[in-house]
Amino acid sequence: MSNPSKQVHFHRTLGDVLVTVLALNPVLLAGCGPEAGIEDDPNFVPVNCMNGVPDFTAGLSPSEPATSITLLQHHEPAGFAFGECQQLPACQAALNVTRGNESLEIATREGVLDFFGPIDTPGEAIFLAEIAQFSVLCGLGGTRPSGDGFDVQAHRSVGCDGRDRYLLHVNKQGDLSEISHVEEKQANPNCVVGRRPHGLCPPTRRCNTQSSADYLAHAAELEAASVFAFEHLAQELAEHGAPLMLRLRARAAARDERRHARSVAGLARRFGGEPEQPRVAAQTTRDLEAIAIENAQEGCVRETYGAVVGAWQARHAQVRAVSRVYQVIAKDETRHAELAWRVARFLDTRLSHAAKRRVAEARAAAVAELYQALEAEPSAAIRRDLGVPGAAQGLQLADELRRRLWV
Repeated sequence: MSNPSKQVHFHRTLGDVLVTVLALNPVLLAGCGPEAGIEDDPNFVPVNCMNGVPDFTAGLSPSEPATSITLLQHHEPAGFAFGECQQLPACQAALNVTRGNESLEIATREGVLDFFGPIDTPGEAIFLAEIAQFSVLCGLGGTRPSGDGFDVQAHRSVGCDGRDRYLLHVNKQGDLSEISHVEEKQANPNCVVGRRPHGLCPPTRRCNTQSSADYLAHAAELEAASVFAFEHLAQELAEHGAPLMLRLRARAAARDERRHARSVAGLARRFGGEPEQPRVAAQTTRDLEAIAIENAQEGCVRETYGAVVGAWQARHAQVRAVSRVYQVIAKDETRHAELAWRVARFLDTRLSHAAKRRVAEARAAAVAELYQALEAEPSAAIRRDLGVPGAAQGLQLADELRRRLWV
């Protein structure tokens, strides 16, 4: 998934990226989004969730009664796309259905429609929205009866941390059509903080501005969320027999992120912001491919980019307190990014050729997502006070990383 020769002098590589881009002349959060969707409708039925995780088999009413219905995600070799990860083969899904002593596996959309029969429950409408590559989120997603079927409130991710809200209609035959589409949360154009944990729940805050206070509040929330990511990574590495050095470095990174969260939260309050506490669903140990995909996206791309952005902020922030905090964060994040590449090399020795290909595809998709987000221009206040690079400088940083590490 990577060229080992490009990882030998990792600290020097990131330093070279900065030197190149500093020759140029010398993140943003979204503007206020729309008001609430249909969740205030008295007929709204929210998606069924347990500990922040949707249960997409709840409320299914098949044409023939079933003893049990189980959703098999990360299903191979074949299945239907489910949710927003349809671009990766490992994100296929299937339904396992039992009727008495008989077992049936349903791995196509057509098979799901035959199994459901008429779409006559909110759960079935939600399930079809997921098959159509939307996400029905806990606390935000759900349905209401409408005409010959149901309206479904669903979302799609946009860029880095952005989110669009959709109102869809699913009729009794299972046909899906789009009623409306609004930008609920604009993409963060510079992805300045790193590793998001698997199972991170969307923040409750709906309205963000291009202010330093909101930027720092969001950054503090993601720093705090990274604590969960590294603790879970350390646990999974231990259960998969990874070298002790990797496990110790992951736990040390979690301690670093606790300090970062406190420091950035203090900066946010200085500017008048107030961070939220991140909410992360209960975690289980995943297989090596799932860990490798997350590490490629969150560590080798986001965290690596975040390390050079932190160093940029340390040099360019006009508020001295911000510069001092990011001098420390940049050094720590460089170690965390180096850890991500070390973890990638370890996992690479345990994966099949097909799995390595899927990990590489996931990393390339994360790089493309980053580039899309970097096209937006941060506000003048964020660039000035916090030292966040403008769109041109951010793209140049990404270009250098792509040339040196991501190819």
